Amino acid sequence: DFVDAALIAVNNSIVIYFNNKAAEYFDMSDKDYYKVKYTDILPGLDISEEIIQKVYTDNKTFQVAPKVLTDVDMEGVVMLTVSDITENLETRRDMIHANERCSGLETALNSITDEIFITDSKGFTEYVNSAVERIYGVTPSELIGKHVTELSEAKLFNPSATMKVIEENRRVTITQQTSKGNTLVATSNPVFGKDGNLLKVVTTARDMSEMSSLNCRL
Repeated sequence: DFVDAALIAVNNSIVIYFNNKAAEYFDMSDKDYYKVKYTDILPGLDISEEIIQKVYTDNKTFQVAPKVLTDVDMEGVVMLTVSDITENLETRRDMIHANERCSGLETALNSITDEIFITDSKGFTEYVNSAVERIYGVTPSELIGKHVTELSEAKLFNPSATMKVIEENRRVTITQQTSKGNTLVATSNPVFGKDGNLLKVVTTARDMSEMSSLNCRL
């Protein structure tokens, strides 16, 4: 048998052969030879053009490639190759929806004025929101993959709240100084797995220099 379903029908659309995959797709058995019409199981299929078509049934989506034989002794015989693409389409839709949700979440996180800084259990940066551009003067892509110790030693921020969490396995709140001379209040939270091991460290930081400037203007 082919990987795909295969059916052979005559010009009155009666199916005279189908393989095991076709039997599985369309719930057919040997007794259905010469009884089932492909127009019934693949509604809307147009064999006048030999192009790949999508055919929709109640709960399935099939991709069908029709081939009309034109040899004199085979005239009127139609060969159909059928693939069930339902799962592929559902997976694609799920991926599109997931991407849309991620895009919406990314937009929401980037609208927050506080810094959001996420690392793995070792301290390597996995995610930062766009607030780092204003607070540190660097782009998010410049920080991804870098270790917080490297960033702290470069005085981007100092000290590192993330490293305190990794060392102490608890939530910490500290005051940091940045390379731009601003003061941050950073709170780092450990994220533990079901086994109790540290998975991530999530840090939020607020620029208190901006707050002081705002209070002065008020």
